[in-house]
Amino acid sequence: MLTIFLLVAAGHYGAALTHGDDFVLGPVMHTEQEQVPLEQALIYEHVVKPIFQNKCVSCHNAEKIKGE
Repeated sequence: MLTIFLLVAAGHYGAALTHGDDFVLGPVMHTEQEQVPLEQALIYEHVVKPIFQNKCVSCHNAEKIKGE
């Protein structure tokens, strides 16, 4: 039983390091963003920043520094 518990805990911790803290419920709890017509879009604010927020900031932010 202890071996199974340690295997599950290590697997969960490894997945959290690799995929971020919300890798289990993140896709299920996805919030919709308002759609802006491309002609009116501010390219960084409406296109680039949401991609960074969804894909990068969960691992690369001021509170969670990897590599140190």
